[in-house]
Amino acid sequence: HARIARNVADRSNASFPLCKLRWDHARNRNFANRNRTQSLLWTVLRDPTRRLVSMFYHFQVSRGLMNATAANFQRMLKENQRGLTSYYLSQASCLSGEKKDHQDHPTPHIQSILRDIDFIGITERMDESLVVLSILWGLPLGDVLYLSAKQNGGYDGGGGGCHLIPKTVRLPGMQDIIDSPFFQRMITYDNVVFQLANQSLDLTIDQTIGRNKFQEKLTTFRHAMKVVEERCAHEVLTPCSGGGSNATHSQWGKSRSPKETDCLMRDSGCGYMCLDDVATELGLWENHKPLEYRYPAAFGLGKSSQVRLRAKLPSIRETPVEEWGSGYQDLYIPDESRGYYKNMLKRKGMMGMMMDNNKGMMGMMEKQTVRKGQAMMDWYIKSSGSDMTPNGNENEPPPTSERGFGLRGLKVKDTLPHQSYFQKVGIS
Repeated sequence: HARIARNVADRSNASFPLCKLRWDHARNRNFANRNRTQSLLWTVLRDPTRRLVSMFYHFQVSRGLMNATAANFQRMLKENQRGLTSYYLSQASCLSGEKKDHQDHPTPHIQSILRDIDFIGITERMDESLVVLSILWGLPLGDVLYLSAKQNGGYDGGGGGCHLIPKTVRLPGMQDIIDSPFFQRMITYDNVVFQLANQSLDLTIDQTIGRNKFQEKLTTFRHAMKVVEERCAHEVLTPCSGGGSNATHSQWGKSRSPKETDCLMRDSGCGYMCLDDVATELGLWENHKPLEYRYPAAFGLGKSSQVRLRAKLPSIRETPVEEWGSGYQDLYIPDESRGYYKNMLKRKGMMGMMMDNNKGMMGMMEKQTVRKGQAMMDWYIKSSGSDMTPNGNENEPPPTSERGFGLRGLKVKDTLPHQSYFQKVGIS
């Protein structure tokens, strides 16, 4: 998403480095009233069983430092039964309603997922999904190249700190839990959605795109991904390193600041400059004009990114990085966006922890945590090179056409992306 938003903004000669976008792990009901003629909503679904096993390792074992046992897996399922039952229906559906409405009346929510989401990809078929998305939305294959920032044995920078990513395995006794009526009831309707999404992807390939055209693009894409792995994986700096002087436990890595990475935002779009060079070398921009990199300091500036940017832009070759343009100096942040982010910090507090006034020490820490959260917000904005308002005057926002979107780490409340590019390529 971040790579597409950045490339579209560049090709559209936008006065900002990134088209407006928002991403969440769920909660599509927040987008129920979006303007569908000026926005694109898409998601990726995973096999429900694999998703729950992965969730156990991600949250319980990696971040929670819990022992990887079948008993702990079952405990997680039982303690979160209501939220995990028919999870796709509650989170991917754009319908609002009572908390348990999706369990009592599943059909409307299944229909909403298939009707209201513009594109549904499949995790287990990621390459196929991205090729289909690029064809349907008129994007070059160069826009959908990617490099994973999270792999087994690496580190995950979400949730505060850098957590070791353990290998996901089926533990002794885990299959019995998966085969149990309790587990199967939890994923019954999620399996329905997953199978329908798979069928939809196949029908799109066969009836809308054409199998031969798709296969040719897929072959090109997979070859490019092999080149990406060979050229880029070893040089890219992600938000977490494999330990270091600040690592106090084998479970923890060392965090890098956003500007020290080779990523567009957080752990998204990592290796963006190397991906661009592979796309250029293999001719994957197709009929689209080359990127111009008007805002070279807008994103992560790890060593690799700096070298590649200097090679492309003679104007900055001898210029200190501190003097490179970011495009954030004229960025206007609506009050509602600032309010949204502040409220999110109040809810989550430091390190992504949920605050609860009724839970002893955690409630006592709330005021201090909110102050720290505000400091985090100020630091994040400063690290992105933004004064938040044009010319420092909060009361005089620029015209809408001049507003930039996509400040690092700041989620805007609505979802309408910049529309000029999509109008040019005929996407409604």
